[in-house]
Amino acid sequence: MKSTVIPSTHFTCLLAAAMLVHLSSPVLAADNYVRGNGTWTHDEPGDFNEVNIAHGNGQNADWTVNAKLTSNVGNIATGSFSEATVHLNNVWTVNGKVTMGGSASHAIVNINAGGQLLATGNISHRNDSSVTLTLDSGTIGDNDGSNPYLSDTSFFTADRSWSKPVTLTMLNNSKWYADEYTLNGGMDVNLTVSSGSLLHTHHASLGGRADSNVTATLDGHGTKWKLRGYEDDLIYTWGDMTLGDAGTVNLTATGGADIESGAVLLAVQSGSTGNVRLEDSGTTWTLQGDLIFTDGNADFAVRDGAVVNANTGMTLKSGAYDALSIGGLDSGDGSAATVNVVSTFNLGGGGTVGMRLFEGGVLNTSGWVMLGANGGEATVHLSDSGTLWDANKGLSLGGGDNSGTAHVLLSEDAVLDSTDVYIASTLGDVATLTMIDRAVWRLGGEAYIGSRGSAEVMITNGSELQGDGQDVFLGSASSAIGTVIVSGDDAGTPSSFHSENLYIGGSASTAGGMGSFRIGDNPLTGGTVETGGEVKINGTLKIWGGSTLDMTSGSLEVGTLDIQGGAFNMDGGTLMTANLLGDLHIQGGSFSPGHSPAISSITGNYLQGPDGILEIELAGLAAGEFDLLNISGYADLGGTLEVTLLGDYLPEEGDLFTFLTAASILDTFDSLILPGFADKREWKLIYGANSVSLEVVSAVPLPAAVWLFGTGLLGLFGFSKRTKIKRQNTK
Repeated sequence: MKSTVIPSTHFTCLLAAAMLVHLSSPVLAADNYVRGNGTWTHDEPGDFNEVNIAHGNGQNADWTVNAKLTSNVGNIATGSFSEATVHLNNVWTVNGKVTMGGSASHAIVNINAGGQLLATGNISHRNDSSVTLTLDSGTIGDNDGSNPYLSDTSFFTADRSWSKPVTLTMLNNSKWYADEYTLNGGMDVNLTVSSGSLLHTHHASLGGRADSNVTATLDGHGTKWKLRGYEDDLIYTWGDMTLGDAGTVNLTATGGADIESGAVLLAVQSGSTGNVRLEDSGTTWTLQGDLIFTDGNADFAVRDGAVVNANTGMTLKSGAYDALSIGGLDSGDGSAATVNVVSTFNLGGGGTVGMRLFEGGVLNTSGWVMLGANGGEATVHLSDSGTLWDANKGLSLGGGDNSGTAHVLLSEDAVLDSTDVYIASTLGDVATLTMIDRAVWRLGGEAYIGSRGSAEVMITNGSELQGDGQDVFLGSASSAIGTVIVSGDDAGTPSSFHSENLYIGGSASTAGGMGSFRIGDNPLTGGTVETGGEVKINGTLKIWGGSTLDMTSGSLEVGTLDIQGGAFNMDGGTLMTANLLGDLHIQGGSFSPGHSPAISSITGNYLQGPDGILEIELAGLAAGEFDLLNISGYADLGGTLEVTLLGDYLPEEGDLFTFLTAASILDTFDSLILPGFADKREWKLIYGANSVSLEVVSAVPLPAAVWLFGTGLLGLFGFSKRTKIKRQNTK
């Protein structure tokens, strides 16, 4: 046989070339690395085709990796009824897939400091096995600076109904990079990310099967779940998250943990459940896509200083009464639970869902808000001091293509800030806004109460609508019905309604539907209360035909009151106006023209019934220093005239105050309440053909003969009406 001797220099060159090829592009050995029963340690670097740990049936292996390892395939406890424990303390690179678990087996994988599992294929859990995967300062995947792509590796749990529990734990600054992160099997899955660990995935789907039950917990400052990666077109995008596609998912973030994602879908299919709870100051979820509640049972709770920033919008289609709940101050720094929605906020669009803000919770919506739109139903409750909803773009109760239902309750010092508001904005909508127990609505735009549908706003028990400078419309369109009730409570706490102009049953220039405004009647207490409500309209209050303003207690102060078309029913309370258009009938309560002496006018007739009171204030003799009521029509008098001296003013003998003029004077007052004098002065009420005046005269006693003669005449002829005089003491 002929042999060839290779010079040592050539051999050295060939060996060096072979080593260079090995380092730049590993050629894996055809051998498989197999470890069955027993305890094994891998201390030398190695390249293998397959790595099989407890791959055989019934095997039990404990394997520690201290040196770098490369393979095409990785199988851990894939044999039936097997169990494998892996301690990864170095880098294991798999140019293919990694499978954990077999039939009725248990895979335990611990990736420790210095340990890293790199796979070009998927890492998956198989069959009805259980998996316990712990990263303690370890890493899965790769996202170093030289490669901006997330690992192509995806993680999947078995899509089987009989699968056993899967426990995934990340702690002590561990890192897990994956493309798809899917926990969808029919099993109990527990994911815990804590103490500064990073879970970086492109997309995530949890609870994909109807029988799956997933619990995910993130805790601690620096702990983060980031959903972002590259699509096929190399665009770096935010990834979506599905929580409860068909099964049950409970996700909790506490202690300053952080989540960043694209769109989030909760409870997608009917019967599914998606629950999210964020707690503590520093805990933040930033959404670069919509937060969407779909057809299942969803609950999104933000508590104790946690913050949600929804940078594109929210669509909540279904859920319980408090499906979205925001509330609670952090006990440490007092920061409020907060949700910020940058774009459209759609609550109950086409479905049924509720939202609750309480205990200082804050909701900021800088896009348009729709409640119960497109045939949906939305229920919102704000309560407690410090609770705030800032709807600074616009708010619609109802709306869309189909009629819906929306109910908003503000209570216990809660505050709603808004710009334009449309309540029942679509034909057939039914919407209510109820304010009790010192709630506040700060209106920064126009309010349409009954824009096209049926709407009711009730302001009671010390609550306030602060709308100075803004216009309010009731029943503005022909099909609309708008009702407002302003009332106090039995404890004597008044409520208030302030606006620039108020139009009942139409717009500023055109009649619309039906409007009803009631002051004093409190449906919550079953009737009229003494305190009523305090209503102040700086400009014009106009009542269109078919609409009404009813007043049983409280007060109404208005610049111009136009009641020519509608009905003003006054049975109590106090009316203050400088200009009234139409006939005024005071059936009960007090009319104080001008309010703090002024010249007032009624373009129409004035009628005062037996229970009515005309209040006249005197502060001097000059025009404008005492009330003057000019009536273009007739004055049919009755009831009580009550005169009040303002400040320290004391009229002198001979002072004359003509406080009422009319085209004609019919009848007289039934009784007088006049300030008294300490000396021999008294009041003389003078009825003229077109005026009524008060004069201060000397109180001179009549001679006895004159008194007897006058008394006889009174007895002979009589009076058609008796006048009772009640004097108030005046120094």
